[in-house]
Amino acid sequence: MAPKKTKKTNGHNANLPKGFVLARTRLDGFFERTPGNSVQGILKGSFQVPDKFKRDGTKTVFRIEVTAGETQLADGELAQPGAVIGLDRTGYTSAIDDFENGSAIFVRYDGLEDPEREPSKANPHLFTVGKAE
Repeated sequence: MAPKKTKKTNGHNANLPKGFVLARTRLDGFFERTPGNSVQGILKGSFQVPDKFKRDGTKTVFRIEVTAGETQLADGELAQPGAVIGLDRTGYTSAIDDFENGSAIFVRYDGLEDPEREPSKANPHLFTVGKAE
């Protein structure tokens, strides 16, 4: 019997056992810091990426599956329900650290503390973060 041909997806072998589908490995985009932009969704964990501006050289990105509404992405597109977006961990979004994976969450970007000045530790990006009861 000839070996089965293997389907390639994004350069990865998609030959999985019966009943399995290829796991998502990429985000659909990153949350855009535009005042009023929000995301309502399900927390799907987080991951670390290199960041030359952080002391330890890494930053945390939360994975959120959009469940309602539209969310503006950094590339100018809108994420609809079902999309998985990335949201950088900041002082204000660090509250998400306490949420369990699978929690329903809401995040809205409220702008800079002082919109007339450049962002800095003294002029942070402000977010409203909530968790479903």
